[in-house]
Amino acid sequence: MKRILLLTICFLSALALSGDTVRKSLDEILKPQFMQVNDGRLYVTEKAVVHVFSVDDGKRLHSFGKLGEGPQEFKMFPGTALHLDFKNGAPVVFSIGKVSFFDRDGKFVSEKKTTRMLNRVYFAGDSFAALGFKQDNQKVTITVDICDNNLVKKKELYSYEVTKGSSVKLLEKTFGFRTENNRLYIARGTDFMISVMDTDGKGLGQVRLEYEREKLTKSHKDKIFRWYRTNPMTRPYADQIISSLIMPSHFPAIRDFMVSDGILYVQTYRQADAKTEFYIIDAKNEKQTKLRKKTMLKIHRDN
Repeated sequence: MKRILLLTICFLSALALSGDTVRKSLDEILKPQFMQVNDGRLYVTEKAVVHVFSVDDGKRLHSFGKLGEGPQEFKMFPGTALHLDFKNGAPVVFSIGKVSFFDRDGKFVSEKKTTRMLNRVYFAGDSFAALGFKQDNQKVTITVDICDNNLVKKKELYSYEVTKGSSVKLLEKTFGFRTENNRLYIARGTDFMISVMDTDGKGLGQVRLEYEREKLTKSHKDKIFRWYRTNPMTRPYADQIISSLIMPSHFPAIRDFMVSDGILYVQTYRQADAKTEFYIIDAKNEKQTKLRKKTMLKIHRDN
């Protein structure tokens, strides 16, 4: 019997208004890796397949994609998730070596080849904002770049050095970004702060909250070490990886976030009673943001 994934689809936009948590059971998905809501549809990726559901009733609408290198196929790094963004309501899939365009019904439209590593890419106006990497001997730096339509880097907006000598700084700082229209949102550092920029890198404002960061305990560290020792990709090198880690005393304030219609949905590292903490913030006016709601959500996964 197929396992059923019970997703707590915060459908956070609804939660921000009603305070209710909407839950839907989505059949046919064994191992979901990426989830995003756009234009009334829920997109869930499972390996190289994109499943599309109705937000209203959870009904499966269609699926598209498979592993491979053909026009409607996606090549992926082992253990990574397929990444999507949307252009005029239609899904765009970023995979190794190419960008694939589809219509709302999942029909293939076109594709664009690229040599850039497409780990995380979003539309930013007429350009792209993309995660980049630089390596100089033992120094590894992660960057947020603005790229042209061919995903060639035009400008580096922000960088974060993740190594210190031969050691790796794990969970020291938040490093994430999202885009909407001509706005770029970057969470960086240890505090609850998200910078808002235009696509030229000009600062437009900041979203900032006072926040007491969660302590990184021995239990947290043991869980991280266990993951390295049991994951097929890292298991042969687990001891070497673990010995190279530099870990902070506290988690950064922000774990992840998304933005929709000027509303930020921010996940922290704080958990209690199997629930995860979320903040919902109105950032339509980046110079005068407003906290709409703070809540704890229970997210179920069938492992």
